[in-house]
Amino acid sequence: MYLVPNVLSQQLESQYPFWQAPLPFDLIDAEMSGKISAHGAHGIIRIAAHDNRDSLTARINAYRKHHSAPSFCFAHLLPQQPQGDNPDSFAAEILQRRLFTEPLTAQRGDHFLDLLDIAMAAKPRAIGFAQGLPDRETLSLIREQNIFTFAIVGNLLEAISADDYGVDALVLQGMEAGGERSYFSNDLPRVEQSALSLLQQVRKYSDKPLVLWGDFTDGADIVAAIISGAQAVMLDRPFLACAENGLDPEIRERIIHASEYDSEISRQYTLRPLRCLRHGFSKENEELLRGDEALFAAAFDIKPEERPLSVALSAIDDPQNLTHYLNHQAQHIRQLIA
Repeated sequence: MYLVPNVLSQQLESQYPFWQAPLPFDLIDAEMSGKISAHGAHGIIRIAAHDNRDSLTARINAYRKHHSAPSFCFAHLLPQQPQGDNPDSFAAEILQRRLFTEPLTAQRGDHFLDLLDIAMAAKPRAIGFAQGLPDRETLSLIREQNIFTFAIVGNLLEAISADDYGVDALVLQGMEAGGERSYFSNDLPRVEQSALSLLQQVRKYSDKPLVLWGDFTDGADIVAAIISGAQAVMLDRPFLACAENGLDPEIRERIIHASEYDSEISRQYTLRPLRCLRHGFSKENEELLRGDEALFAAAFDIKPEERPLSVALSAIDDPQNLTHYLNHQAQHIRQLIA
């Protein structure tokens, strides 16, 4: 039943050791996450700080069109940070002019704990955290419900801390991975390192299941990660480019073929820096709009084609669709490990 039998695949009942990366701005929406899970991988709904109860409930319902048990990843800065002021009207006007949209109103998010209640009531497969951890009491409440937990970390000290807090699995994000840079809110120096380098460090200090989020172009890369100690890998480009995700053909082609020369770390769109394909905002506009994810989310709801394409460094082969991609990778992996 399981392509790579291990504790993680059995716990999550995932046929394939492939986790979908939680990308911002619904690049992979909740319905697509449900399709990914229905095909035997691990689809994940990203919950942003600007989400509210109604929007989260709608996304859970969309996921459940295809799979009964969602997984979630919170993008909140944790422990819970005070929410900022309402978006600056001048910044909203600049973004409106830049994208030629109607007047923008950013959604004010509900409190993290309120959203967590909604997530826990959905009887999820897993709940994870991308930007730090909640307090120990909150984490214990989640685990008391027999909900699998994970944390995305970017260095060894964060991995050790998350292990000490008792999360069930660690997702190790390398500098080459797509998505927001995941790190805890502290004054420790941040070391940029590859996913494999981080894996080599963490496996010496933790016996928790490890998921590697790096730059995986084919089955050989995935096998290398598993042989090196990972139980699963987190993927951004392949799932983003699958036909079921419904992207315009030109955008899809860019996701597949854009190389490392098209990639950058941008501080524009999200509170944490985001690896994405190059964007066209001026430096002046960047300073005014920097990190206002709620405002950008409102704009991209109107113009989704303007969303930053948050993907890992390297180009990939065309995944075509979920069935083709998963079957092709499984065949390749079986050949390599035979």
